[in-house]
Amino acid sequence: MVISIVAAVLVLMVGAWWILNRMNANSEHNQAGSCPAGDLTLVVAAQDNPQVQSLLDSYKKSNPVVKDRCVKTEIVGEVANAALALIPGTKETVNARLQIAGRSASTNNYPVALRTSLGIAELKEGGDSHEHSHDEHGHEHSHEHEHGHDENSWAHLASHGVIVPGKDATFFSAVAATALAGGDPDRAANMLRENSGISLSDAVNEKKQRIATTEPETPEGYTYEAPEDIHVNTLAVPLTSSGTVSEDESRAAAHFARYVADNVEQTEPNHTESLLYSTAQVVSEHVAAQPTLSPEDNRAKDTLLLLDTSEAMSETMGDQSVFSQTVQLLDPHIRQVAENGGRTALWNYSSPRSSGVSKGWRSNVPFSDQSKGENVVSAMQQFGLGGEPWTRSSILAALATAAENARVTGKPTHIILVTSGTADRISVHDLWNDLEKFHDADVHTHVIHVGDDPVDESLASWSKEHFGSAAVAKTPQELSRELDRAFQDSFAGQQSPTSDEQTDSSGGESSTAATTTTTTADR
Repeated sequence: MVISIVAAVLVLMVGAWWILNRMNANSEHNQAGSCPAGDLTLVVAAQDNPQVQSLLDSYKKSNPVVKDRCVKTEIVGEVANAALALIPGTKETVNARLQIAGRSASTNNYPVALRTSLGIAELKEGGDSHEHSHDEHGHEHSHEHEHGHDENSWAHLASHGVIVPGKDATFFSAVAATALAGGDPDRAANMLRENSGISLSDAVNEKKQRIATTEPETPEGYTYEAPEDIHVNTLAVPLTSSGTVSEDESRAAAHFARYVADNVEQTEPNHTESLLYSTAQVVSEHVAAQPTLSPEDNRAKDTLLLLDTSEAMSETMGDQSVFSQTVQLLDPHIRQVAENGGRTALWNYSSPRSSGVSKGWRSNVPFSDQSKGENVVSAMQQFGLGGEPWTRSSILAALATAAENARVTGKPTHIILVTSGTADRISVHDLWNDLEKFHDADVHTHVIHVGDDPVDESLASWSKEHFGSAAVAKTPQELSRELDRAFQDSFAGQQSPTSDEQTDSSGGESSTAATTTTTTADR
């Protein structure tokens, strides 16, 4: 009986051992059978950071198999030899990047693979991040508490020495520069050009106090803070086969894109992000076309045209409106500046005419535009008129951009303002305080008042005291003369006209704004 029991136990043990061995053998057979053709390497063009690695690890855990081959991923820096690209930005950004690399996408649908927070890395042992601040955005940002600006907003931090690494020329850096520049493409491009030799690691090694970066790229020894809820989408772009990318690798890229579309939340950029993306794309293109600025590049000096497009500009001057006369007379000057190597930027302003808009000025054509003045001429001819002239806030914003351009180029920048008067409610005291912030800026401001409304005497006086001019033009002939004088200052070797010269040539009636004693601020 005992022998029978022992025998039965032995049989059971042998049977169990055999079953376990069979199960293990089958498991190994099935695992090997799932990838009978071996491994397939999916080469991914992307930044190698924890966020990207997490995405690739997640894909790996799904046990991807393409054409009987187990898919493994490998990160490279360039798109040229990749089967898949993870590109931050928009479809336009993707298409531009692919064109440069000489590659094509295998689909027009690029799913969102990552959504990355953009912010500021601050040195842990650094000092007070708000010391010695000087607002470079003009009146709108010069009184943060008064106007409700958050001290931790991009606009506020712009004046606190934030470094935007420009050496790597990423879309993230272009968006950060655009946010810091308040959406001004010229200022954003200049930030990147100024730092074109500085990478993130360079900034860290130099112990820069504040560095614009993404959360995954936050350096050791720094704390990360997002001034505003700004994220940048990174799109998964499967590429077609090429001389270095096989058909199976291209299929693996498409498989990865489908995985992303099914497993990653497809969040579209919000309105603020969309505006930043759009401007950042323009900034990236201009910086790519002109990575650095040479002080000797231009013979004619850069000029920013600031045009009043309020309802008052529809008044009649001669046989057409004041604004039409202005556009017609400006055309040859803009072309002459371009012919002599100078650049012209164009802004227009009035009171806001769209809901949700708080500022009156609009940057239409940046200094970095490459059309040699053609886009300026075309844009002027398309402006509509309406609203009130918010001149003071607009000139302050224009001065900030002109001052930045002068600092980066190493040459004076000129502002030519054609205005019907002033209607925004900035007091004379606040105006002078804000204007004095540009006391040392290498900017010459020429103010030409047109129409019958009162002249802004405070602005006129400041312009004349700071190497500029101020004049009144009531006829087409006077307007032509004053524009000629203002543009003379755009050419090397030319001196700005003095107020005495303007008075002497006006036929006995002073053309300077200083002769007028009533301002809008006094109404």
